[in-house]
Amino acid sequence: ADDIRGQRDASRKKTTALLRMVQSLEHKKAQLNAQLDYYKLLSPLSGVVTRRLVDPGDLAFPNKHLITVEDRNRLMLVFDVPQQDLDRVHEGLPVEYHIAEKNRRAKLSHLYPALADSRMVRAEVYLDDEEKTGLTTGAYIPLTVRISKLENTILVPMACLISPPDTKPYVYVVKNGRIKILQVKVLGNNGKYAAVDG
Repeated sequence: ADDIRGQRDASRKKTTALLRMVQSLEHKKAQLNAQLDYYKLLSPLSGVVTRRLVDPGDLAFPNKHLITVEDRNRLMLVFDVPQQDLDRVHEGLPVEYHIAEKNRRAKLSHLYPALADSRMVRAEVYLDDEEKTGLTTGAYIPLTVRISKLENTILVPMACLISPPDTKPYVYVVKNGRIKILQVKVLGNNGKYAAVDG
């Protein structure tokens, strides 16, 4: 009977020691998990890492930029509008742009309320899923904002339009085999051609 009691007491002591060891290991595991959290980078959004600003082993500290994560769900086109065109450009205007040999259309979504140091206003075009297919962040995309539509007008190349500072713009025309100067009124231009009257 004494042998059985001795074995029972030894088993109890061993069980108590094992329980304390389990508690100690659980405590150590909690400490290691807390320490592991210091090594994790959690992004506030699901996206694609587009820039890594540190190397493995670099020291990270609060407010140090480590990576750039791109939110592919919210792509937009961004361009600047010169100050002299602000009276003609507004939200909702059609914007045409060219990606992967296809012309696409969207609407001007937002204009910043103040001029930048360059005396221009930033304009943004938010894109839907089908509008952003093939678009890469940081790419330069040719785009056109349609301010107005002119029909049945004469188009002349911008290089042919002479715009002196002291008189009305004019073009050279050939009439009866002779070159003449003809003053015109510029109705608008798209960068390559000017619509003129006269």
